[in-house]
Amino acid sequence: MAMFSLGLSIALQPKFMASTLSITLMSTILRLFVGPVIMAAASAIVGLKGVIFHVATIQAALPTLITCFVIAKQHNIYPEIISSSIIISTMLCLPVVIIYFIILQHYT
Repeated sequence: MAMFSLGLSIALQPKFMASTLSITLMSTILRLFVGPVIMAAASAIVGLKGVIFHVATIQAALPTLITCFVIAKQHNIYPEIISSSIIISTMLCLPVVIIYFIILQHYT
């Protein structure tokens, strides 16, 4: 139902990117780049090492969740920005996660 609601919301938008490109890119950059850095720092502080450290960091780089859209739609708090962020972060997720995987394999 959440995927259907997201698809319906995107289809009913007058244009593909409902919000400005700068807002969408900012939310995507925060999700894909700042999130893993914060997770890596927090994992290092806690003392995680090895595979668990890698998994925690890569999971932080996954795209924006559908549940974020459902909550935004339910409370009417910028669902257009969230839907655009989901689209962009899903498209950029695979190359970013592969880059993080390579970096983590070589430098940790």
